[in-house]
Amino acid sequence: MLSDDLIDTCVVAELKSIGNNGALFNRVTALFMKNVPVALIELRELAMQKDVAGLADSVHALKSMCASLGAKKAADSCNELEFLARTGKQFNAPEMVGVIIHQAHATMERLRAISQT
Repeated sequence: MLSDDLIDTCVVAELKSIGNNGALFNRVTALFMKNVPVALIELRELAMQKDVAGLADSVHALKSMCASLGAKKAADSCNELEFLARTGKQFNAPEMVGVIIHQAHATMERLRAISQT
């Protein structure tokens, strides 16, 4: 199994082991691949609109999606953005969302590779 800082391979292994056939991992991955691109578009729009409350809620949902598959790097970035948005601290929303988008796309690529092994 691939080991890197994008995906917690223990989470992947656990998902694959449930039922011993990988069906749960495949279902969770399919949902991730379907829902994350839509969430990323929403994040970008909210960042451009400077809708901090909406951004906090949206990034919280994305963080949950990432955590469900062990996408630790993206989940950590989502957590940081959510914290800043909810506490009223200064941050550059478009820049932070850009990082999350990059990490999410890299995670999707890694999941495709893991799915083929």
